[in-house]
Amino acid sequence: MTTPPPRRRPRRSRVALLLLLVVGLAAALEVGVRGVDLVSGRGFGAGRNPLARERRPARPFRQFGEDLVLRDDDGTLVIRSVHGERYPFEKAPGAFRVVVFGGSTTHNMEAWEAERIHYPLVLQEQLREATGRDDIEVINVGFAAYSTAHSLVVLALDALSWDPDVVILSHATNDLHASYFPGFVPDYSNKYGHPSYLGPDLRSEYTPAAVLLQWSEAYWFLRDVLGEETDRSLKRADYPEEPEPEVAAVFARNLRSFAALARSRDVDVVFGSQARHADPTRFARHMGEKPYNDIVRYPADEVAAARHRAFNRILREVAEETGAGFVDNSGMDGVDAYFTDHVHYTPEGIRALAGNYARVLLEREEALR
Repeated sequence: MTTPPPRRRPRRSRVALLLLLVVGLAAALEVGVRGVDLVSGRGFGAGRNPLARERRPARPFRQFGEDLVLRDDDGTLVIRSVHGERYPFEKAPGAFRVVVFGGSTTHNMEAWEAERIHYPLVLQEQLREATGRDDIEVINVGFAAYSTAHSLVVLALDALSWDPDVVILSHATNDLHASYFPGFVPDYSNKYGHPSYLGPDLRSEYTPAAVLLQWSEAYWFLRDVLGEETDRSLKRADYPEEPEPEVAAVFARNLRSFAALARSRDVDVVFGSQARHADPTRFARHMGEKPYNDIVRYPADEVAAARHRAFNRILREVAEETGAGFVDNSGMDGVDAYFTDHVHYTPEGIRALAGNYARVLLEREEALR
C-alpha cells in the first residue's frame, strides 16, 4: 500500500500566511522603534515625520523657534516664554519686566529636562526674593541656534511691544560658528540657509510611500538608516585666533543695533558674556553629529577657545561703548559641575548664571532697589 503524498497548503493560505508574517514583522518593528524612543526619553511617538512637523502656519522673518504671543479662549493676548510660562501682554502698572535673549545657552533645554528650570526663571525667583516683590517678570525668548540676527528680529517684532524695562542679551557661539560655514556673509545666510535650519523640502518628502506611511515612526527611522550616508565627523581647518575683521565687525554691528533699537524705546540693555568649558572632548561630544558637519570646518580646540574669548571681549567693548550693562560670566569657565558639554549648563550652572545677572541688575536698576 503506497503512502499518499502530503497535502500541499493551498496557495491562498500560503499568501495569507506570508502577509500575516510581513504585517507582524512591521508591527514589531514599529513597536520596537517607539519603545526605544520611549526608553530614551523622546516619547512613544518621537515625531520623526517631517510632514507633520511642518504643518504649522508660516511665520515671516523667523525660520524656527516658539510662538511667543498666544490668544486665550476669551481673546486676551498673552506672552508665552519658551518653556510655557505665561505673562500678560499688557504689563501691569508698576511691574518690572525683563526680556532675555540668546541661543541654546539661554533656552536651557538641558536644565529644563533635568529639573524644569532655566536661568531667566531662576533669575525671576532670585530678584523677587531679593526685593520682596512678586511683580518682577523675566521672560525667556532665547532659542536653540538663535544668533544676534534672530534676537534683533524678536526684539523688533515682539519684545518691544511688551514694554520691557530691561533686555538681556548673551550670544557668542552661534554667531561665531557662522564663520566656519563656507562663504561667510553679513546676514549669516551662509549658515542659516543650510537645510538643517530651513526644515525639509516638502516637495521631495511628499512621496506616495511617505503619505501612506507618514504616521509610522519605523518608516521614518528606516528612511534615515537607509538614506544617503553623510560624513558628519569633525573636520578642522586653520583659523587665526582673532576672528576675521568682517566676522568681528558683523557681530559688533548687530550688538550695536540691538542696543540702539532698545534704547530708542527707553529700554535698558545688559549684555552678558558666554561661559565656556575648554575640554575638547566636551566640544566633540556636542558637535560630533551635527547635520552640517559635511561642509563645516572647525578650528583647532585652542584656537576655538581664543576666538570665543574674542567674542566675549567684543560684548564687553560694545557694552562700554553704548552704555549697556555687562555681566562677566568668565568665572564659570571650566567648572565641571556647571556644564553638560562645552557651553550648555547643568542645573547648578543655571543657578550660578542667574546669580551673576541678579547681582548686576540689583546694582544697576534703581527700580529694583
